[in-house]
Amino acid sequence: MTLDAYSGRHSTFDATTVLPAWTPGEAPVPPRGAPPGLPALPPRPSTVTAAFCLAMTHAALWIVGSLVALGLAGLMVGATADVASAVGVVAVIGVPITLGVGTWIAAAARMRAGHPGARVLLAVLAGLGALLCAALGLVDDTILLPLVGLALHGALLVLLFRPSTDAWFRAAARDRAAVSPAPGPGSPPR
Repeated sequence: MTLDAYSGRHSTFDATTVLPAWTPGEAPVPPRGAPPGLPALPPRPSTVTAAFCLAMTHAALWIVGSLVALGLAGLMVGATADVASAVGVVAVIGVPITLGVGTWIAAAARMRAGHPGARVLLAVLAGLGALLCAALGLVDDTILLPLVGLALHGALLVLLFRPSTDAWFRAAARDRAAVSPAPGPGSPPR
């Protein structure tokens, strides 16, 4: 018994179809008639890469500082030997820090991918962080840590809004708008 090739109207491949050659390391050849993907963004400027690296460095410092703060809080609670207090300290300090670092890293990753909303979120968080560092510098005896935090936040804000960065984000938004799907029923008009 032999099976004939499917002869329906959607037959793209049949028994005689020859697939294009592909070697590892090359981009795969899309099938004929495949819908186009997202257009390629212009090359990412070095300011965006530097902003991403600075944001990741800040996140790493935030994690290390949080672990030190949790350790110190644990030592203070350990002196009282109250387990409920230790769990409360970890919950009060650890959960918001984890959420904050996670939001920061996610915003930095999406900013690096060219999402303008992530750049705005990262800028708002950096601005709030700069204000917090400035306030801590006025209150705290040690000026070094708030000054380093203020410098990191300020440098990130400068990198996020350089002219080359602005141009790249505008191009990314324009490319995304060009391939956005047509609005469905009930969508606001464009």
